Amino acid sequence: MFYLLAIVITLQAPAKAGPLEDAAVLLSRFPAGAVPEVQEVMDAIETIARSGKDEHLPLLLSLVTHEGGAVGRAATRAVGSITGEVVLADVEPEERPIEERKIVPPPVPISEER
Repeated sequence: MFYLLAIVITLQAPAKAGPLEDAAVLLSRFPAGAVPEVQEVMDAIETIARSGKDEHLPLLLSLVTHEGGAVGRAATRAVGSITGEVVLADVEPEERPIEERKIVPPPVPISEER
């Protein structure tokens, strides 16, 4: 009888989501391309990076694809953390100055008279 009562109480107890699930829920609430660069979002990405599994990769890859700035870089690092790949997300692309185009006049036709 005690075991039956324990099972019934366990089934009626509210399921409490852990920090990993809370982080995934928070990140999935924002529309694509509109995830704000706020501390709560960055903490959620970091939580998933530390404890996430392959099941979180679609969410992170969506962030990598649709978000820029700090959110995109953090999501890229999180993907690398879960997959075990080395990611250079913080390396900014090298800015190279645009070479000034030289104005080259069109070729002058050579006359056949000499």
